[in-house]
Amino acid sequence: MTDRMSAYARLARAAALVPAFGLLVACGGTDSVLDPAAQGTTIVVGSANSVPSEVVAHIYAGALARTGATVRTQPRIGDRAEYLAALDEGGITLVPEISGDLLDYLNPDATQSTPDEVFDVLNRSLPDGLSVSDYAAAQDRPAFLMTQPRATQLSARSLSDIGAACSTLTLAAAAAPEQSVVDALQAEYGCRFSETRVLPSADLRTALETGDADVAVVRGSAATGSDDDLVTLVDEKFVYPAQNVLPLYRTGALTDAQRMKLNIVAGELNTADLADLVRQIDDADARPADVARSWLDAHGL
Repeated sequence: MTDRMSAYARLARAAALVPAFGLLVACGGTDSVLDPAAQGTTIVVGSANSVPSEVVAHIYAGALARTGATVRTQPRIGDRAEYLAALDEGGITLVPEISGDLLDYLNPDATQSTPDEVFDVLNRSLPDGLSVSDYAAAQDRPAFLMTQPRATQLSARSLSDIGAACSTLTLAAAAAPEQSVVDALQAEYGCRFSETRVLPSADLRTALETGDADVAVVRGSAATGSDDDLVTLVDEKFVYPAQNVLPLYRTGALTDAQRMKLNIVAGELNTADLADLVRQIDDADARPADVARSWLDAHGL
């Protein structure tokens, strides 16, 4: 077995331990040599088994097609182990990823947390044969939510604002925060919640509305706090590491123009956009390809 295949095998084994695009990535080997065959081959864009991953895959596919490339999609391949195997075998060219989770299983000892820090270490942690382009502002990062009335009462717009009051506040979460998060809250914000209530994800917002919790940790499209009655408390110290959306692809498989197009997409896609796209699919039963096309049109891409 070659070193490259060994790297992929290690990657796939580690991937099985981490959720893919949990709503729900430049490179260990850079694109220093562009494969001339990339000019004329079909680009296959895959996705994990989630709505966010699928809609982002269609955004990437549509954007690449508009460069003149021949593109097809292969959505819902499976979990990380399955789509990494597909990348290794050449069955797909590219797949959406999220930076922090990818770094966590490639380099579990990494302590970087800001978007740039995570991206930089991720670049140096990828095995040969895999590359990434620029990350988007869109994140799949846990967020701390509070109702508008409670936030107004505490004059709270960030975790710094509630630090001194945390000892009187109850936190609700789908799982008890890891000790590293508890320690970071204390160290960065002087915040230690009086109680943590573990509830089903679907009940977290209800707990806020009924007063059963003061703060809720929510991940994915629900974490935008876009409702008029909810406020997202800014985590400026990145207690939860950055989880930016970005494409993971086979090194040398894309031309300079195609990578540039993906970078332009990254410059336009934000968390609120992604949450809105997911809601359109979940609530209005819209097709991911149609939603992605509309977003590309609206952004002139």
